[in-house]
Amino acid sequence: MEKYKSENLPQEKIEKEIHEKLEYGKNVVLDIDLIRHPEKDYETGNVTEKGKYDFFEKLRKEYNPEFDTYKFYLSPHKRPQQLKETIQDFLNEKGLSTTIRNKEELLGRITEFTPEAQQALVNELEKRHLLGEEDLRIIQEKSQKIPAYEPAIEKLEKRGNQLLIEKFFDKNFPESNLIGKDIGQEIERLVERLEKLASRLKSDSKVKIILVGHSGIIEYFTKLVYLKNHPELKAEDVDLEKIGGLLKPLEGPKIVIKSDEAGKQTINLSFKDLINLNA
Repeated sequence: MEKYKSENLPQEKIEKEIHEKLEYGKNVVLDIDLIRHPEKDYETGNVTEKGKYDFFEKLRKEYNPEFDTYKFYLSPHKRPQQLKETIQDFLNEKGLSTTIRNKEELLGRITEFTPEAQQALVNELEKRHLLGEEDLRIIQEKSQKIPAYEPAIEKLEKRGNQLLIEKFFDKNFPESNLIGKDIGQEIERLVERLEKLASRLKSDSKVKIILVGHSGIIEYFTKLVYLKNHPELKAEDVDLEKIGGLLKPLEGPKIVIKSDEAGKQTINLSFKDLINLNA
């Protein structure tokens, strides 16, 4: 590094010359899977044993030895956290050494969803005849035992998420200060940090990143990207069908960050019929 030392060169220029000399950020591929956690048990809120097995098999099936590095980022909520042992089993099988980190952005602010907000959502669904008497009974019974952000039954989760994603993207959820767009932007900020990470990787690197989050959160990010690619549309014009529908377990968009020989980056998102949206 001695040859870069000069009182006549500003520090920024010195760092730039060192960076260019060491060849970082050129011809880099950062391949990111943003997926919903595996199948869960609605009675306990835990990932099922079948879900863990399916996740392991997905990792095994999609493993690509061409990647220099694998990295895992998990929502701090319990279901993604329950996958750490499964991930470690996969890493041990493939002889990989890597980090497993938590990322708050993958959970968003959904823990701020209050009992009052859940009741308002239930009322909205009831008015639309999307919940039956038995559904309401079970929800009422379970509401005393589980947090409001934990859907009591699958129907509440699916139909509630659909209503919120389609109708409350740019306005507050019922009886809350949560806005869908804000939740999407949290994941967007995480992707922006990964973009900066890509610029610091050694040139010609290929890195695989697996982000494990939640349905009802990831879709806001997908809708955010879709609207940025279609500025002529309003939020209410974009229903779930346009962004690929609600995520099933282990589904989600792929984000690919690539740089060329000059280090210029492109960022694309694809999911089902959504191909190469600029993320």
